[in-house]
Formats: sequence, structure tokens, C-alpha cells
Amino acid sequence: MATKIGVGESTRFLVKHKGTFARLAAPGGFTGERFLEKCAPALGEPNALVEGLHVFTFNQIAETEAWRNDLLVGLRNRLT
Repeated sequence: MATKIGVGESTRFLVKHKGTFARLAAPGGFTGERFLEKCAPALGEPNALVEGLHVFTFNQIAETEAWRNDLLVGLRNRLT
């Protein structure tokens, strides 16, 4: 069924990496903030040539935009 609806590769990945998925899905297991903080030094390098990030909203567009705005406000506050 997964292959018919176009998520076969994702399903196979999850089956092979159950432990990783469990850690990501567990409360406190993954946060976008921690991910960005760990990536920031590399992404901030001029030779990294990063122009932006793609964020999967999983159909939570308003919530994701609120999260993004809160992050930006927090960054601005830390810089001033």
C-alpha cells in the first residue's frame, strides 16, 4: 500500500531505522531549535553558500509560522 501512495521509500527507511525514529518522536527527542543551534556555525560560514532552509510543516502552516517568528524574535533579542 505504501508504494502505491508514494511513500514506499520512506516506509522502508523507517522500518530499517526504528530506533532513530523512536528517539526523534519521543518527547524532547528532537526540536527544531536544537537542530538549528547545532547547524548554525556551519550554516553561517560564508563558503557554505546556504541561501535558506526548507521546513516541512506537515500541514501545520500557522503553527510553523508562529514558531519561525518566535525564533526570529528570540534571535533579535539576543543580538540587541
